[in-house]
Formats: sequence, C-alpha cells, structure tokens
Amino acid sequence: MAATRKIPIVFYDLINARGATWSPNTYKTRLCLEYKGLPYRTEYLTLPEIESKMKELGVPPVKETSPQYTLPVIADPADDPNGKPHYVGDSFKIAVYLDEKYPAPEYPSLFRSGTRSMEHLFIHQYLPIIARVGSAVVMPKVARILDDMSNEYIKRTRGVSLSPIPAEEADERWKAFREKFFDIGKSLDYRDEEGPFITGNNPIIFYDLHDGKGASWSPNPYKTRLSLIHKGLPFRVEYLLLVEVEPKLKELGVSPTSDTFPHYTLPMIADPSSDPNGEPTYVAESFAIAIYLDEKYPAPEYPAIFPPGTQGVQHLLVNQYTTGLAALMIPFLYPKLPQVLDEQTMDYIRRTRSPEALKPPPKEEATKQWQEVQDKFNGLAKALDLNGKGGFIMGSQPSFIDFLFGGLFYYMGRFDDARMKEIAGWNDGKWGGYWDRLQEIERSSSGLG
Repeated sequence: MAATRKIPIVFYDLINARGATWSPNTYKTRLCLEYKGLPYRTEYLTLPEIESKMKELGVPPVKETSPQYTLPVIADPADDPNGKPHYVGDSFKIAVYLDEKYPAPEYPSLFRSGTRSMEHLFIHQYLPIIARVGSAVVMPKVARILDDMSNEYIKRTRGVSLSPIPAEEADERWKAFREKFFDIGKSLDYRDEEGPFITGNNPIIFYDLHDGKGASWSPNPYKTRLSLIHKGLPFRVEYLLLVEVEPKLKELGVSPTSDTFPHYTLPMIADPSSDPNGEPTYVAESFAIAIYLDEKYPAPEYPAIFPPGTQGVQHLLVNQYTTGLAALMIPFLYPKLPQVLDEQTMDYIRRTRSPEALKPPPKEEATKQWQEVQDKFNGLAKALDLNGKGGFIMGSQPSFIDFLFGGLFYYMGRFDDARMKEIAGWNDGKWGGYWDRLQEIERSSSGLG
C-alpha cells in the first residue's frame, strides 16, 4: 500500500534543546521525501531517545559499531492495513527503498539511471574525508545548540571532543575543508548537462491532480505528462487535490486559466529560470504548455510535439472535434467519480458542478450515446488508415493530438475499465494497439519522472 495523506510515512528526525532540527543526515531524508512528493509526518527525538524508541518499535540496529541506533529512520505503511509498518534506517538505504517502492515515472527518481553505485561510492568513500576535516571545527559549535544530555551522549557514543580546538589549527582545518569543495567545483565543470546540481538537472515542476491516495486521474494533466516525456525533459511531479488548485496557483502568482469557472485549472508547469536566483516561468493549460515546450526546447535536440505546419490544424482538432467526443464520453465517467476520488474532492465537485452531472444517463439514452462514441472512433479509424503503418494520427511520430487521446483513454481506464477494454477492441483492435503505443511513451520516462 502506498503512503497517503491519511496514512503517511512517519519520518523520525532529530531536534535540539529548542525544538529545532539540526542533523545533516536526517535533512537528506527530508529532502528525499519532499522531492518525491510523498506524504509524511515527522516524529522528533533527541539523541538519547533514539535507541530506546527504536527498540520499542522493533527496529534493528542501523550498524554494528557505536552508536548502533541512529536517525534518520522512516516507517512506511504496510500493505496490510492491520500490519506493522516497514522500517528503514540510514539515509542512503532509505533513498534506495523509496525509489523502489515509489518508482518513476509516477514519482521522481532520487538516483538517475545507472548512477546508484557511483553515488554510493562518492557518499561513503569521499564525503567522510570532507566530514572528518570539517568536524573538528563544527562540532564545538554543535554543542552550543544541544542540551546537556545530548552532548554527553555524543561524547559517550562517538568519542568526539566538543571542546574548541586552537585557532591556528581551526584555520588550517577550515582551509583544507574549503579546498575539498574547490575540488568538487572543478569536477562540476565536467558535467555533460546544464543545471545547478551535481548530475546537472534542474527539473521542470509538473503540477498534476491526485485522487486522495496519491494516484493521478485527470485526462488534462496526462497530456502534459506525455508531452514532457516525449521531449525527454527532466521533471518532477507535485500533486494537488482538486480543491487545492486555486489557492496554490494564487499563492504562486499564476494568472487564471479561464474567465469562466473553474478559473484555475491543471496542468501547469514551472520551468526553472536560467538565473539561479530567478523566478520560474509558469505555464498552464495543456495546449499552451505544449507550444511553450516546443519553443523553449526546440527540435532537433528535443522531439517536436507539433510536427512542422501542424500546430493550427491540431488546435482545430483539439477545440472542435475532440471536445464533441469528450462530451459524449464524460456522462459515462462522471457518475463513477465517487468510486475513485477522495471525499474532499467529491464534496468540492458536488458543490461546484450540477447534481445532474453525477447521475448516469437513462439506459436508452446511454445506448444511443455510446453508439455515437463508437461511430466517432470508426470515422477516425478510417482517417488513420490513410497513414498506412504510421501508428499515430499525424504519421510515424506521436504529437499533441495523440497525447489528447491518451488522456481520454487514461481517464476512461481509471473510471470505467470495462468500457475502455471495449474501445480497445473496436476496429479490429486498432485502438488497443494505439493505446499500447501511447502507454509505451509513458513507460519510457527517463529518471526524474
């Protein structure tokens, strides 16, 4: 079972005498949880409380040497609602666990493909050398922010002196510490990707809707997800509930996406500024996002979302043809929203939409309407046949109109899998194969998710 807002991961962190966090090791795990967008709550402990608390929970020692029990530790909810959580200690092991339990593309990857062993080597062989150089300077200052019991615990379990070292020795140590960072800086000059991080990437933030259990469900953000993956752009996902969209976009200073209700909608992306201190560029609405991505990240370096000369005709298809198709399909899906979405989202939908929208159409009307849906797909299938073996609406390469159909199929599959399977079988299985090709694009997402 994936962690949810109601049953989040528990993150055990260290606090000092004034109730503030201070440990570099737990900070790593906090960033990992935040980056992956996982729901969690924090339980704070002081240093002397760690061992007794971990033994009480039945957590095994993190290492064989003293101190055997350290933080961070996370407690991930069990798949069995009545089962015990899964405990993981040590920040690197936690990161590995999170990537395996909550994989890309749904969750951003903490380790880029093929880099895990290299990062382990760097963290466990090189960084301790830097830490040893700097600890003699830093540890006496750590003692000032900790309570007496924590300071005594450090002396007893680590054999570390918390007394200040002579000024001359401190200066020499700090100089050596600084030189180590200069060495890292030189290595960064060899990065083969731009970005402010060691592995280069400063990802786009993609705002998507989730169902209250951490899974996406809306057709519109799905179009943008496929657009980002198709272009091979690094991105991480920030999930919002439907009711959270307007306050979040207002908080970010994003303009309304529509003059009519709802005024604020997803998808939206935040594209990082080339200036490290600059504000990101916010772009909302899936078609506008696709245009922006093609202009900011052009072909041939990045695959085009709109093949040359097709942007106008695709806009026409999206706004004139497929809106009618979507209007025919939605009455079959809206009544099933309560089966998937959380109660907070459903309360918002009931408050802001017509009560009739959540009622299924009468049987006779539903039969007639579903036949109209099939007729639309029959007509589209004939048009697709003109492409020969192209596989996509505009030919051999996918484009925005394909991503739109991907959104419709994704939406249908989430709320009415039986009807989606029926669509997949129409026209001798043409739509099933088409949907498989679109899902293959999603599965090809490279790292950050």
